[in-house]
Amino acid sequence: MLDTESLFFSSVNYQKMLKISESKAMELAKINHLLRLEMDKGLKVRANHSEYFSADFHFKNTSEIVAKLKEKHRLDTSHIFALFHFNEHINIPVDLALSGLPVTMPVAGEPFQLLYKNRQHYAEAFRENLELLQVEDRGTAAKMVKAIKRGRHLCLYIDGNTGQDGVNVTHAATEVNFFDFKIRVKNTANKLAQKYDLPVIPLFAITDSKGNASISVGKVQRPDSNGMMQNLYTALQHYITQHPEKWFYVQCLHRWLVHESP
Repeated sequence: MLDTESLFFSSVNYQKMLKISESKAMELAKINHLLRLEMDKGLKVRANHSEYFSADFHFKNTSEIVAKLKEKHRLDTSHIFALFHFNEHINIPVDLALSGLPVTMPVAGEPFQLLYKNRQHYAEAFRENLELLQVEDRGTAAKMVKAIKRGRHLCLYIDGNTGQDGVNVTHAATEVNFFDFKIRVKNTANKLAQKYDLPVIPLFAITDSKGNASISVGKVQRPDSNGMMQNLYTALQHYITQHPEKWFYVQCLHRWLVHESP
């Protein structure tokens, strides 16, 4: 069933972002909604029906990507993996954990419950590698710091703007340019990177014309990088421009807009 409110705001935001007609924007919004439903359905099936469980990598190049990351970076110390609600994003932390990397990831709402149930199907080593934290839990920030001190990697969604204050971004925020707008976004990754001297590695889930899914690594942001959050959103904009229907937070964009005084 299509969510009419979500469709409406997705369509309006597509019109603003891409400068396209109302009809084209609504067409994109419907495709976007169906893709989200398909991904959510897959997660629910894997969580609730063990017969559909598979311990194989979701991306064809996971082993190659992890090997290259280990070669270029000291993955025996903590890093931040910057994730985005784009395409099959939810499978990236799972594959990182399957490859042997200890990752800790804050997750909000129903996806936390589904990922937690899905996690139980795996062997103990995997369950230890994938630590899930509830975004809504007031102790999550402290647990993230503990994970860093234990040498674990953080998987943080850059574009989610979720947290105890929801998607409206009332604190711990910075402004960035996104398409032709100025938006207010959470800057947790930037603050943690600077405080604990952590490199930030952007990871995107992409799919080729044949339907093969792979992980794409963006430009690594150093703790002292100028405009880290701007750089991350610029990278996201690049992928959205290529496949706008695959950005699953388009329906929230209007909430982040900075309305400047005349």
